[in-house]
Amino acid sequence: MPNWCENKLEIVGDINETLRRFLKKGLKFSRIVEPVVISEDPTGAGMVSAQLEHWGTKWDLEDDEAERRGRDCLEQGYCFFETAWSPPSAAIEELSRQIPGVKFALYYHEPGCSFYGTEYFENGVMTGDSQDAYGQEYADFLMNIFDYDEYDAMINAGLDTDDDEEEEEEST
Repeated sequence: MPNWCENKLEIVGDINETLRRFLKKGLKFSRIVEPVVISEDPTGAGMVSAQLEHWGTKWDLEDDEAERRGRDCLEQGYCFFETAWSPPSAAIEELSRQIPGVKFALYYHEPGCSFYGTEYFENGVMTGDSQDAYGQEYADFLMNIFDYDEYDAMINAGLDTDDDEEEEEEST
């Protein structure tokens, strides 16, 4: 069972006609780039490795979710989705290469392995950073990007909450 990585993909600026046609069919990583398995592997590990290399994540989005996320991007300019283990950085980097002139921002966090970050893509070039997921900066990221309430953000960031202090006081 994988750890789930929460993602927010934002289109920065206007959606051109090429991107509009792509998104109408859904945000499917395999439509951006099809992973190539170098050798036969009966365990399936070769396919997982190829997907990680070409997409940045273990699995593609299911068809119905990919369609919903494509619609969300068209209607709102952004969408939220989950991926296994890590963000789909390689897929979005390739999408930005295939559709020049469109800028993308990918925000992600993976609480199980404690990392988060922001990546920007334009014309096939990715810039950005990843950080350890703890502290006030991470809590602020969760509240500002993923709409977490303050309590949940603080808990995820490993910070004390007033409720914890109240529980300690009551137990003494």
